[in-house]
This record gives sequence, C-alpha cells and structure tokens, in this order.
Amino acid sequence: MVGIPCLLAVILIRRGNDGFRPIGIGVAAFVFSQAGHIPFNQFVLLPALEGGGIGLSQSGWKLLVMGIAVGFSAGIFEETARYLSFRFWLNKEPSTLLPIKYGVGHGGIEAFLLGILTLYALIQVLTLGGEGSLDSFSSEQAGLIRAQIFAYWDVPWQHLLLGAWERVSAMIFHIGASLMVYKSVRKKSHRKKDKLVFKNFPPLFNNNRSNSIHCYFLLLISSAPGKHLPGGGAALLQTESLLPLPLERE
Repeated sequence: MVGIPCLLAVILIRRGNDGFRPIGIGVAAFVFSQAGHIPFNQFVLLPALEGGGIGLSQSGWKLLVMGIAVGFSAGIFEETARYLSFRFWLNKEPSTLLPIKYGVGHGGIEAFLLGILTLYALIQVLTLGGEGSLDSFSSEQAGLIRAQIFAYWDVPWQHLLLGAWERVSAMIFHIGASLMVYKSVRKKSHRKKDKLVFKNFPPLFNNNRSNSIHCYFLLLISSAPGKHLPGGGAALLQTESLLPLPLERE
C-alpha cells in the first residue's frame, strides 16, 4: 500500500511538462477534504444516525443506510475538493496526463497513510510480542494484549491481501473520477483544443452525458469470535464506485 503510489508518482513525474505539481495538488486536496469530512462525520453525521437508531453495530437495511450516508458524505467533500482543484489550480493547458497525475496524488496519499498505519500496527505487535515486554502491565491487561496478538497472527495471509487489493481498486477509482471531473470542468469552455485532448480519453470517460459522483459501499463480513478476523465479530470492507449522473447536452 505504501510502495504502489510512490512508484506511480516517480514514473509519472518524469512524464509531461507539469512534473510533480498535479500530484502534489491531489495530495493537498485529499488532506483538505478530510479536514472537513472527518469532523463532519464524527460530530454531525454519525451522531444524527445513532440518534435514529442506525450504527455500525446494526445489520440489514440500517447498515445499508449507514453505507449510503457515509458514502455521500465522502462524495460531497472529496469531489468538491476535486472540482475546486481542476477549476482553479489545474486550469491551464488541457492535458490527458494531468487528471491521471492528480488521481494518483489524491488516491495515493490515502493508500500511503493507511499503509503507514498498518506498518505501525505490525511494529506494535512485534514489540509487544517480545519476551518480557508485557511485564509492566497488569495480568488482566497482559492477557488481553496476548489475545489480541494471537488473533492478529491467526488471520490467514489471503485475508491480508484484501486490504492491498482494496487500495489498488480505490486508486483506480480515484484516477477514473479525476478524469471524469476534469473533463466535466474543461468541457464547459468548449475549446477546440480541449476537444482534441478528450479524443484521447478512454470511451468510459468520453461520454458527454455523464459525470461521476463519489460513493462508498460498506460490505459486512461476518466472522465467528476469534476466527479469521482479529477480535472476531464483524469487519467492514470498504469499496468505491462511480454513479453516472445526467449532464446537459452541449
């Protein structure tokens, strides 16, 4: 999760005339969007849903409502940041490579940060699993930590690949969403130069009647206590998708 975005960034920096700038703006836009998105979820959206009896511990239609609400919340903040980036900071000469670079920056920093958190968790497990490392804890705390460490190592290696695959698919989504939003912003100018650039876009992103909206879907994966997943119970797998929206005809 850490190496893939870094490798893509190194490759793309050498291509085109804009260097690292679109990637850097993509990174900054994601951080900026989360500065509003995370507090909004924590202090507004989630308390409102919990007040209606809807939470992560629920199942069935309530979990579906939670996924839709959190998805549109992410869409409002992240796609607004994406739009503002292309409207005001990446609005010079049209380029097919520019939105790809931006998408790598926007999705890559998310993958990078999650990779760092995963690495930090591994370091904690290795450190606490050492001989004598739990001597400073009470017997109750030490027993709980050992149980968590055993559950961590009990996860099948195939399940560990799910996180990496989810990040790869999320980066593909971010690149695709960036292409769509970029074209949506640029097409309003009706420049001949822009139209020539858009002829090089893949067919999926060359549809003048569609735009994209950011949406998350939460898939519930159930697990028996202590089996397959750390802590048992349930785990959430987050995926991302595009929803087509009609645009006005030219």
